[in-house]
Amino acid sequence: MWRNSPGASGSRSKLARPRQRLMLPWLALYPYARSPTQGRTGLPSDIHDDDAARMRDADGHDGPLRQQLSNAMAALYKEYLGKGPTDCRAYLERDLVVLVLTGGYSAGEQTLFEDGKWHEVRHARQAWQDSMEARFTDVIEQLTHRTVKAFMSASHQDPDVSVELFVLHETPAVPR
Repeated sequence: MWRNSPGASGSRSKLARPRQRLMLPWLALYPYARSPTQGRTGLPSDIHDDDAARMRDADGHDGPLRQQLSNAMAALYKEYLGKGPTDCRAYLERDLVVLVLTGGYSAGEQTLFEDGKWHEVRHARQAWQDSMEARFTDVIEQLTHRTVKAFMSASHQDPDVSVELFVLHETPAVPR
């Protein structure tokens, strides 16, 4: 059974195991191969001050382009899936657009989860996200004026989170 699959009551499976970080003995020989939370001192404080500040910044999803991207993606979900997310946040980097959507599963999907049919819902949701690639990509290209090099999509059931990720080419798109 999958780690995060809900049981018949909607709670986590009794077979679920907590994630454990795999540490290989040879990692101790290579200081640059440590895990992200294990720096030279082994403390999370090894995160650079600028990176830590960006991670704490609650306003990292604000701005007109981010708002347009969030609204457009939520509208596509609502139009083509039948239910939009309760929250959608866009994050921008130089060549990357990431949209994190929460609360988008329909009542029918939730019913299937409760009946233990989470695998079918996950499969159907992935097929839907794959079929939406051209529509998602068109919206991102229109709003950013950049061409999309790669698109990746994933969803998670508990908590209800979907991620749409777009890697952009460095040069602006040709105007349409």
